[in-house]
Amino acid sequence: MTNHTRACAACGSAFTSIRSDAVTCSPKCGTRLRKARKMGTAVQTSRACLGCGTDISDRHGNARYCRECYKAQEEQHRANRARPAVCPQCGVTFSARTGREEYCTLRCSGLAARARQLGRPWTAVCVVCASAFSTADTRMITCSVRCRIYHRRHPDYVDVERQCEVCARGIPRDTHRAAIYCSERCRRLIGKHLRRNRAAQAPAEPVRLRDVFERDGWICHICSLPVDRNLNGHHPMMASLDHIIPISDPDYPGHVWANLALAHLICNTSKCNRATQKDRDLYARLRAMKR
Repeated sequence: MTNHTRACAACGSAFTSIRSDAVTCSPKCGTRLRKARKMGTAVQTSRACLGCGTDISDRHGNARYCRECYKAQEEQHRANRARPAVCPQCGVTFSARTGREEYCTLRCSGLAARARQLGRPWTAVCVVCASAFSTADTRMITCSVRCRIYHRRHPDYVDVERQCEVCARGIPRDTHRAAIYCSERCRRLIGKHLRRNRAAQAPAEPVRLRDVFERDGWICHICSLPVDRNLNGHHPMMASLDHIIPISDPDYPGHVWANLALAHLICNTSKCNRATQKDRDLYARLRAMKR
């Protein structure tokens, strides 16, 4: 540990400190110096460069070297930190300036990252022609140069039909590519069913509502009339998920594939928590059916 001796910038007396950037001898002098600098009445004390001895009073208070000596010191530190290393991409021996430096140039670093991506290809769907293609770039959305040019000229065109996992309606084109729900209502509906069954301590399966609706052929199991898949909001004739045997029934089997059926919203509300013999027969048929 090195002690540094210098003159206090506030009172002018000599003091010794282990800190190389100390300019005052005590906290009291430090407060006086800050007030004097704020009022513009601070007295400039003469300070000499530790390298060449020139006057550096015009520099900031923590300066110990002039500009030329400071640059020379930085070059010396950089040279001391340098270590020989071999670039794993091109095999060239270079001088690494930091301990974490692995590649000789930014180009070699980019080529290595690209090689790592090529080792993990994934399958995507082209947004123009809807054909599946394999790519290493996760940002790629077109399968060929022709589709890429067409997508640049027509950025709003998306030919891929995406359906909501809950209501099976089309997902708007301006939503995220990874979106699986058409609205916030459908996203919350899945969690609602799972939470209710956890509260009732009944079995719960992650069933997709679209699969249930397709299984029933978009026919309401209560009134046997077709259900319009394009209705949404709170329309009384929109599609809704009905528990054939309700939660309040002692024989409630849970939120499972055989206990779910399609129904109009108005029919589901009118049924309430009742389960007729017709409903129990329907549950028995669905339970015997292979999923």
